[in-house]
Amino acid sequence: QSFELSKEDLAVGTTSATIEGTYSYAGVIDGIKVCLAENGADKGEFDVELEGNDFSVTMIGLKPATEYQYHYTVDYGFSKPFNTETKTFTTTSEAPTVKILEVRASEDSTSFRIVCKVEDDGGSVVSSRGICWSIKYDHPTMNDDTISDTNGGSGEYYIDLGPEVLSSSTKHYVRAFARNDS
Repeated sequence: QSFELSKEDLAVGTTSATIEGTYSYAGVIDGIKVCLAENGADKGEFDVELEGNDFSVTMIGLKPATEYQYHYTVDYGFSKPFNTETKTFTTTSEAPTVKILEVRASEDSTSFRIVCKVEDDGGSVVSSRGICWSIKYDHPTMNDDTISDTNGGSGEYYIDLGPEVLSSSTKHYVRAFARNDS
């Protein structure tokens, strides 16, 4: 009888992936490793924990939003190790990080330029970015008023707020935002 995976569950995160499953093989197995590659370049081997015919392995130190290839190497102890077919998975991205660099008021303080920067895209393309504001909450969210920068992407951007959206003689709370697929 040959080695076969009868069950394989893959849980993928931003910097790790865990595989749990069950295999069938009538003989004795001395060990199983998962061989990992990124774009064909070797990224190491991970020892698989065996308990009866159940197995599990966690691969750590991975990069966000990256496709990896993997296969199992099965050591029977008496002959050349057996390699399974190659499969792929892609790690998830992280949320981008963004901050407000500066708030510039016009001379008459009726309009403001909010200068922001997407500092890290989280490993995935930033699809939208902008600001949200509130006159009620000191930590506005996307559920409050928003204005998006139409360019998207990483780096610096600015949003102008004028009298058409601002309430005069009122304190406004402003936060920058950025979105990617995460």
